[in-house]
Amino acid sequence: MQFHLDSRICSDCIFTVIKAIQSVDLNARITMDLPKQLATIKSAASAVKIIAALCDAGVLARKNISRSHH
Repeated sequence: MQFHLDSRICSDCIFTVIKAIQSVDLNARITMDLPKQLATIKSAASAVKIIAALCDAGVLARKNISRSHH
């Protein structure tokens, strides 16, 4: 799953994002692209739970929906 982080995320905020995601799934694999404000997460937790955990931590996020063009 990929999420766009609407808040300005800096290198100091990465720990907050990781801690929030790990609060719903300790085994989540997280990669961040700070310039694009994207987080790619491999997790057993649902997108709703991840977004709620991020929101509770003060980070607004929305799930990216990729659309294929034919």
